[in-house]
Amino acid sequence: KPANPNRGKSADFNIGAATNPSYIANGIPMDEPLPSGLIYRIQLGVYSNPVKAENFKGLNPLAGHTISSNKFSYATGIFYSYDQALKAKDDIQKIGIKDAFIVAYQDGEHISVAKAIRME
Repeated sequence: KPANPNRGKSADFNIGAATNPSYIANGIPMDEPLPSGLIYRIQLGVYSNPVKAENFKGLNPLAGHTISSNKFSYATGIFYSYDQALKAKDDIQKIGIKDAFIVAYQDGEHISVAKAIRME
């Protein structure tokens, strides 16, 4: 299996007491490129209208993706191992975002979580 250059990196994720002020002023960043290599994120939901950051209870970082003109997905965190992502998903569900689930990407392309685990 190919070497994972992100192995051992710390996750970029926190649950803050307040919403990131940049998100309040500018909205949640949309359709930004993902980091290279293998990463996991926690998908928070898919919505028919853009969502305000305040709905996501202080999660940071947040990112949105435009699926279509009336479909938007939102995710949080950048995780470099399934274990990091799993802990965050459990913490996110504890604060009330019950439908949160783990998604995986390799060099910006969506892949199955099972495949990502095998690549670790």
